[in-house]
Amino acid sequence: MNKSFIIFFISIFAHTLIGQTLDYCGTEGVNEEWETFLEKNNDLLVTSRNCEVYVPLTVHILGDDNGIGYHPLSSIFENLETLNKDFEEAGITFYLAGPLNYINKTSWYDHSEFNSGSQMMNTNNVANTINTYIVQNPAGNCGYRAYDGDAIALAKSCSKPGDHTWAHEMGHWLSLRHTFYGWERTTYDDSMDTPSSIGSQNVELLNGENCNKSADNFCDTPPDYLSYRWSCDDNNEFPDSLKDPSGKAFAVDGSLFMSYASDDCQSRFSGDQIEAMCSYMQNWVPEVISNKDPLAKVDISETELIYPIGGEEVMGEVKLKWEEEGNATFYIVEVSRFSNLGILSLRELVRGNELDVFGLSSGKKYYWRVRALNEYDFDYKGNMTETESFVTGELSSTTDYYTEHLQVYPNPASQNDIINVSLDSQTGENITLTITSLDGRNAYRKEHYLRNGSNQLEISTASMPSGIYFMTGIGELHKFQKKIVIE
Repeated sequence: MNKSFIIFFISIFAHTLIGQTLDYCGTEGVNEEWETFLEKNNDLLVTSRNCEVYVPLTVHILGDDNGIGYHPLSSIFENLETLNKDFEEAGITFYLAGPLNYINKTSWYDHSEFNSGSQMMNTNNVANTINTYIVQNPAGNCGYRAYDGDAIALAKSCSKPGDHTWAHEMGHWLSLRHTFYGWERTTYDDSMDTPSSIGSQNVELLNGENCNKSADNFCDTPPDYLSYRWSCDDNNEFPDSLKDPSGKAFAVDGSLFMSYASDDCQSRFSGDQIEAMCSYMQNWVPEVISNKDPLAKVDISETELIYPIGGEEVMGEVKLKWEEEGNATFYIVEVSRFSNLGILSLRELVRGNELDVFGLSSGKKYYWRVRALNEYDFDYKGNMTETESFVTGELSSTTDYYTEHLQVYPNPASQNDIINVSLDSQTGENITLTITSLDGRNAYRKEHYLRNGSNQLEISTASMPSGIYFMTGIGELHKFQKKIVIE
């Protein structure tokens, strides 16, 4: 898409990163070319208050140079599910256009300037999809939509269950302004008369007289002058009355996603906002509307675990197999020592219908289950298969080799410790060493070369909160897993 926009960086409300407070707005701006086109051709445009379209997403998950800090897999699926619920009334359904794209680059993962974010986007964007990057620090903001990169960046800390950050930024990508547009750099002061304009922007009147040429230009979104994060009362409104330029008092509606009301207040786009987003896609960026027939939701009853089941003993390597369900394109596989799978030994996203599992202990009972999903079905907490079990017998030497020649100390370790990993190898090879928390978050990921003989690796625990972790090493010839504890 080669259209000139004004650079449009948007962020939401203050959240706290490690030692850092996130701002809520980078710079103001609108898509001037689109709005000029809209004004001149409004009578000719295809418009609808329910799009009924499917829109492909590419989701990029950032970590630092060592692969540390990825947004957890479980949270990503929760965020996607929330995004689709937020756009359900608009008839817009987002789906994954391809696999999650994991990127290791500290200067993008924690970028303090928009230029670094633009570089990240221009380097990795996938054409004809809406690209979203989940990072630690998106230029000091909770999120933004950028032209010079044509993508969305979101902060991990603003992408928790129940957050609507993605819906807010997606609204910006689909042409929407803030409900308080014009007040971004101005704080409402109830001790002073409300001005009739701020700069060149008219201030919206309560009687609707100028509603189509002020603020967000929509008449079904009432006046809003609050450009800071605020909490609503039991009526989903700002609890204190504001006054418009004519002196008429009003309460601010906190239910709209494009306001700065807190997440527990927000629940909707207005009818005019929905019509604007549909019109934008249909008339300006039709390339992001899919012409493919969507896949139906996966019927979990059609996914059956094949091997190992019924508590049977597994010798050698552990290979989990299940029956592939027709609508499924990937599976979440969970393995645990506990029958309720309350504490996991493994959670992995798999394409295909089998998974080699390394690092299990010999002579132990394990439980496992699978959740089948596809690009349109993000309900990872939905029905999973029945839980099956197996017992490990004598595992193969290639699986256990490093375990027998492995020392990890101190273990338990404290935060800000250095964990020493000592192991011998009979050959030279590269291994990928990963440390993962029980909720699937990568705390460490780096490739190491093991030489023939003794090897000593050092790993800092500075970024690891207290908890249980699993250290996994996978090479061409040898594999291992070791539990470590951070106190």
